[in-house]
Amino acid sequence: MGWDSLHGGGEQVGGSCHAKESTTDGAQPILAHGDVSVKFTRASGTRRGRIRRGYYSYSMNCLMTDRSTRLLDIGSNGPNGNWKMIRKQTDRWLVLIGILIAVVAADGRRQPPRTPYSRVFSFGDSLTDTGNAAILPITAGGPFTQPPYGMTFFHRPNGRASDGRLVIDFIVKGLGLPEPTPYLAGKTAADFQLGVNFAVGGSTALDPAFLKARGVTSFVPVSLSNETRWFDNALQLLGASADEQHMIAASSIFYFGEIGFNDYSFALSAGNGTVDVAVSLVPDVIAVIRSAVTKVIAAGARTVVVAGMIPIGCEPELLALFPGGATANDYYDPVSGCIKQFNNLAELHNRQLKRMILDLRRAHPGAAAIVRYADIYGPVTAAVASPAKYGFGGSPLAACCGGGGAPYNFNANFTGFCGTPGSTVCADGPCKSVSWDGIHYTEATNRLVARSILTRLPHTRSQALYK
Repeated sequence: MGWDSLHGGGEQVGGSCHAKESTTDGAQPILAHGDVSVKFTRASGTRRGRIRRGYYSYSMNCLMTDRSTRLLDIGSNGPNGNWKMIRKQTDRWLVLIGILIAVVAADGRRQPPRTPYSRVFSFGDSLTDTGNAAILPITAGGPFTQPPYGMTFFHRPNGRASDGRLVIDFIVKGLGLPEPTPYLAGKTAADFQLGVNFAVGGSTALDPAFLKARGVTSFVPVSLSNETRWFDNALQLLGASADEQHMIAASSIFYFGEIGFNDYSFALSAGNGTVDVAVSLVPDVIAVIRSAVTKVIAAGARTVVVAGMIPIGCEPELLALFPGGATANDYYDPVSGCIKQFNNLAELHNRQLKRMILDLRRAHPGAAAIVRYADIYGPVTAAVASPAKYGFGGSPLAACCGGGGAPYNFNANFTGFCGTPGSTVCADGPCKSVSWDGIHYTEATNRLVARSILTRLPHTRSQALYK
């Protein structure tokens, strides 16, 4: 998209939401008494997806409080007394060892399955971009590079169009993978070894020239075909031979975030809110996504996740740009308040995308079980229709950050846009809002969407869904 927990999972402090982060660094006493600690290490995921070492501490009452007088006290009790004491101490140590074995075994059972993936390759627009638009000259310095972007989790702008983490951040954490490097931030194989994010804020599915021929103007000269060409470049850096490149792709997970919203949004603007041009683009957008997915499968991909379209009619930006006027009763959904024909456009996209995925499975039976559809539309529309159920506040269609006032906190002329003079952050904090800036989601919404995706993926570290 342009400039472009699980529900309510942040901790509200002083009017802003602060994400709770859990690590296992440092000792956590299980039996918190006594003087002897027996420690062991285990791998544990951390906020950036990398593996650190942590440890638990298991303590028992000290069995040997005075080493100078215990065990072999020959002379005072005689040999039989000494052996009785040794046996008594041995029995106690055996009990301790048994307890430790049981605890370690139980802890091992709690460990999530090891992920079979070594890295993630991700594609998309600003809902997935973790830094490329902040580097691309045409978008560098945009509002998303200014405070209060990043306030909830990173506490500073960091190239993400949100107050905190994106869906891709939760996916890599849930799978126990490293955070991928934004493609434009890397140059060498070492930069891309842990994964690459090719998504760019403002990018389109279709090439700018194609859109222009349809009377639609795009503003960022990056399309999905550009991103897949970048993937080719990165893969050639990572693998010296075709076989090595194939193995790298096979051991990775590919995530295609939502792509196509900008195509449809620009088409809606070109048509002054009419959907005809946007609807005509749907088959072309789906064909481009199919081509991109086919390309990575040909490169060796064995696990591909393809995200569907967001509920376009629930975007505060479009609600402010295209008010219903006299036809409001038929224009808005009576439950959610979203624009019905725009959501119908999103549903059309998602139906055709699901059909395309089924066709891909038939065309590539070796990858059939691992080309998966990721639903964004369902979780977001559910949160908008029943915000309290998902921990959100009473204005799910209003941007948290902006300067537009009621009802959407978004100005049609983009004055007071988040990150520019005149914008403010909602009083109850972004963790209570679905939309962050009228175009992009809050971390709380991204966590909700990621949970929906991750619960359908194998090898997920489920505890990461709640942090």
